[in-house]
Amino acid sequence: MSYFSNEEVSEEQRRNIAFQTIVAHRDLLQLANKRSTPPTYENALGLLNEIAPDLYEQFTVLLSRKNDSELVQYFKDLAEIKSKESGKEISAIDLIERQIETLQDLHDKDTTKGTVTKRLLEHRVAREKMEPVRLTENRILNRDYSKADRTTYADKLFDDDFYTDYKLKNKNILRIRFLHPDNDEHVTGADLIYEQYDLKNDLVRFVFLQYKVWEKGTIYVSQSTNLEEQMDKMKTVLCDNNLCVCPENETLNKKNRLPYCSGFIRPTDRIQENDSKLMSTGYHLPLCRAIELAGEYGKIEKDSIKEQSFKSHIFEELFNDNMIGSKWIAVKTLEEVYEKNQIFKKSDRIKLYALELINDKSEEQ
Repeated sequence: MSYFSNEEVSEEQRRNIAFQTIVAHRDLLQLANKRSTPPTYENALGLLNEIAPDLYEQFTVLLSRKNDSELVQYFKDLAEIKSKESGKEISAIDLIERQIETLQDLHDKDTTKGTVTKRLLEHRVAREKMEPVRLTENRILNRDYSKADRTTYADKLFDDDFYTDYKLKNKNILRIRFLHPDNDEHVTGADLIYEQYDLKNDLVRFVFLQYKVWEKGTIYVSQSTNLEEQMDKMKTVLCDNNLCVCPENETLNKKNRLPYCSGFIRPTDRIQENDSKLMSTGYHLPLCRAIELAGEYGKIEKDSIKEQSFKSHIFEELFNDNMIGSKWIAVKTLEEVYEKNQIFKKSDRIKLYALELINDKSEEQ
């Protein structure tokens, strides 16, 4: 039985881990988009639908009851009741489409009835929300957000049981690998590893994001599952291997380059009340600073990290401009670090592993 359908695990815990994973997918899309308009949570669900449809089905069940409109939930509940009564599957979409047909017929007969028109529009909106969002159909990765050009450049190049490749608008390739935990009963969170590869020079730069749920803007070390252990693991992999050390003969103030921090803690909110939208604060706190705060104060607070962290859209822009994140290193070096530290060994965390393969790296980088 999957963790996300295991009734022995509290629904709140399953829902929060699912939300945390969706936030990681949205961050991945934002890094890949390289556009000012941020991706939505529906976009992130669309990506999950493509690379892990089994989890998509479970996540939508968990998340929808917290975020569906009353009308959407009404038809879902009605479909469930009618399915049990008839002994066969009744679709919520079929039910709402029948109601839309009835309302449309009434509207066509008398367009002066404002209440009918309002109901018709409400049902049409609800019907749209029931439809799964597909990544390629909505041009998530390669969409041009300018008003002048809406041409789709999204192409799924290849997919199998191990990874999925997409062609980005700038002709780079994005490879996404979704790593499932070895033990579904002990899922503790989500991680995102994002890499950019310079194929011409056989170099790579990267960033690690570790997602942690906080309570009302605070992560208490004593109450957080494995926070210290997970930060120590990232420190061992990144800092202790000198991956954040400034290269020789280079100064950080060159082009205003920020320190080569390559690991960040990404606090996420819990799912909100039933009638709220999916929302999460987008702070990215450098690992070294997170370790200092946790050690000195025993907690990480939103108010104390605002001037020490990056908001999502700023983080994405700076990373893609090579202003934050790791330095460029030999691909072989990173592979050796991964092998030494068993990065891809099964664990109790969900890992979203994304590679952006670039065909050429400008001299400015």
